[in-house]
Formats: sequence, C-alpha cells, structure tokens
Amino acid sequence: MTHAEIAVLDCQLWEVDENLMRAELTPTQMGEHLVKRKELWEARELAGNLSRNPKVVGLGNLLPKQQSWGA
Repeated sequence: MTHAEIAVLDCQLWEVDENLMRAELTPTQMGEHLVKRKELWEARELAGNLSRNPKVVGLGNLLPKQQSWGA
C-alpha cells in the first residue's frame, strides 16, 4: 500500500471519528460508524505493518533486499 493510500485511510478515519463525536447519531448509526471505523483501523494497521515489516504477512521474499551500508 502506498503512502497516498494510507493517507486516504487516515482521512476516512478522521471523518468517521468526527461523525462519532456528533450527539445526533442514533444508536444504529453509531453502530454502523463503529463497524466502519474498525474496518478502516484494521486496514490502516495492516498497511503500516506491511510497510515496516513485510514478513508479517509472508511477503518478505517478494521485496528487494535492503543493502547494508557497512558491508
């Protein structure tokens, strides 16, 4: 996932959070927003884990090896 795609997820999370702060949401609407927030958060965390450590989901062999500057 690219940094731009992660930024889009962040913006969507912010929007959901803003909506959750509004007092006029019905309990059903609040539940729907919480489900959406969980989905976005999980997608964001997976994207972050992939960018930091691709082996978390078994993709480590697909990416080029990082070069060591000292060797």
